[in-house]
This record gives sequence, C-alpha cells and structure tokens, in this order.
Amino acid sequence: MNGNWFVGSTDTQVKARGNDGTTPLIRINPTTLEWEVSTNGGTSYTSTGVVAKGPKGDTGSQGLQGVQGATGAQGPKGDTGATGA
Repeated sequence: MNGNWFVGSTDTQVKARGNDGTTPLIRINPTTLEWEVSTNGGTSYTSTGVVAKGPKGDTGSQGLQGVQGATGAQGPKGDTGATGA
C-alpha cells in the first residue's frame, strides 16, 4: 500500500500515519512551585498556572495503640561492677 487511509478499496489520499512527535517534558518550577511543560526538549518551559504544592494541612488525630509484642528472651548476666569507695 502507499501509506494512505483506505475505505474499502478506495484510497482517501489521507496519510494513515502522522509524523513522529516530541514527548513533552514536565517539571515543577523551584521558584514558583508551579507545574511547567516544555515541548522543545527543555529549551524553554511554559507555566500551567497550577501550583504543585498546597498549604500544610491540619495535624491528624492520634492513631490506635498497637498490640503488645511478645516478651523477648532474657539476656546474659552482666559483669560484676567495681567495688565502691
């Protein structure tokens, strides 16, 4: 075939495949904290106007107490201490 879109056996003269594109790069601007997009390989970026970091939220409530763990084995007897004065 010739790369065109066919309907049945009719050549529509429309290319069936587009040109290869460039994957956009996305970053957070370290100064404005806004999402930015580059479509030229990172040469320049355009802000989306959307802030990537919101305000700090409220402190959450205290969680439930965990279950008591099993008692471990007793360790070895320590060395005798020095005699007092």
